[in-house]
Amino acid sequence: MDTGKTRNRARSRRRILALVLVLAVAGAGTWVILERRNRLPEVRVGVVSRGDIVSRMMVTAEIRPRETQQAFVTSQRIEAFHVEVGDRVRKGDLLVTFDNSLLEEAAADATDARETAEAAAEQARSGLEAAEKARAARERELDNQVDDLQASVAALQAEIARLSETVSGLLDDLPLPDDGGGDGGGAEDPADNPSSPILEALGVTLGELGDTISVLVGVIAGSGLSQTLDPTLQLQAVVTQAEALATQARAGETQALEALDKAVPEIRAEMDGIVVEVNTSAKETMDNLVTAGSTVGDTSGLDLSALLGQYGGSSLSGLAGLGNLSGSSLSGSQAPVPLVRILSDQDLVAAFKANRYDAVRIREGQEVQYTQEGKAYSGTVVRKGLVAVSSASTSGVEPMLDIEMSLGGEDLSALIMGFTIDAEIVVAQSENVLKIPAEALKRERDQYFVFVLDDEGVLSRRNLAPGIQSDAEAEILSGLVEGERIVLNPSNSLADGQRVRERP
Repeated sequence: MDTGKTRNRARSRRRILALVLVLAVAGAGTWVILERRNRLPEVRVGVVSRGDIVSRMMVTAEIRPRETQQAFVTSQRIEAFHVEVGDRVRKGDLLVTFDNSLLEEAAADATDARETAEAAAEQARSGLEAAEKARAARERELDNQVDDLQASVAALQAEIARLSETVSGLLDDLPLPDDGGGDGGGAEDPADNPSSPILEALGVTLGELGDTISVLVGVIAGSGLSQTLDPTLQLQAVVTQAEALATQARAGETQALEALDKAVPEIRAEMDGIVVEVNTSAKETMDNLVTAGSTVGDTSGLDLSALLGQYGGSSLSGLAGLGNLSGSSLSGSQAPVPLVRILSDQDLVAAFKANRYDAVRIREGQEVQYTQEGKAYSGTVVRKGLVAVSSASTSGVEPMLDIEMSLGGEDLSALIMGFTIDAEIVVAQSENVLKIPAEALKRERDQYFVFVLDDEGVLSRRNLAPGIQSDAEAEILSGLVEGERIVLNPSNSLADGQRVRERP
């Protein structure tokens, strides 16, 4: 009996304990649900203030020299290089010296060739003039001879005509032969006379001779004979050739004198800097070029004096060699050959390429701050390119614009050309303006807005017009007043009119 009662009491206690636990869990759950329903969203809050704001663009630029000296040569023999790669030079230091003796010889030879060619051309013109005078005299003599010949032929023609008439008369007066059979009164044919064939043949011969003489007179009176005997046609071609060679010689002299005039005895440094390139192989190249190009044409070959002498011209031994005359072949058209390159290490710049979005924010004159290895430097934007060129970038190949910035400060010798340096360009700045933390701004399409928090903890969406922006702050042109509280980094779940709680 006692055992049964004890067992019943134990079960009753367990049931009471289970009921208490169920009620406790249910109460706790209900409290959690009610607490969650009554808890407000917490937000961080900033304040609209007034002050200065600076917008900076951070870039990585390459250190370069502002000035570069590149020494070139076209057609000069190099005597010696006086610097090596890595040498530090001062303005005025000797870099390269030249040997211009071949240029001087070429110019002298070209002048001699021009003088010879001009003298020869003048001699050719004189020879042609003499030949033309001789031709005129011979034509006059020939005309006189033709006139005399025509007179003699006319007399001969008259005599032939007279002989023809005589022969004709003899044929008419020949006696007829007697055949002994009649009284001589019968009619006989004159052709039966033995002398008739001879006289008739003589008449024909005289007629043909007259025709031949008429043809000869026509030939003599024509112009073909004088053209055939005219020597000046060949001489005119000789003069043309001589004048062309003289023109060529003058051009050769001009080229040689221009090459000599452009030649310099030496090249010196135009700035303080470092020698980064010395083209020692150019010495042999220029030696071969100048040696091959400094010769004047061969002066042996063509002798026109014999041709002119045939027609009474003067001796033109000076024309010898004009056929091969070429003058000096030194010319300024030779492509320049680089010799020495110097980079100035006293006036450095920093350069980079800007894409279309960054380029519109950059202007010449903007301030720049640099940092490298814990040292600070300063400068300004000095050049903004005018034409974008396709270049490789982190996003692929796109048009980029060259930007160049000055670089100044202490200990510039610590900067190494070719390395990069971090730069901050002041692209915009304003003083004493309304500003808010940049993280408060939100944007929906083209409209900027913020959430303003009033004293009752209620949000109000406010559209605004921002000005310049930095990484941390944004200028406010309209839409807010100083002292208003705004939500920082608002979540997308916030809405106009919503009640929130400020996070302590």
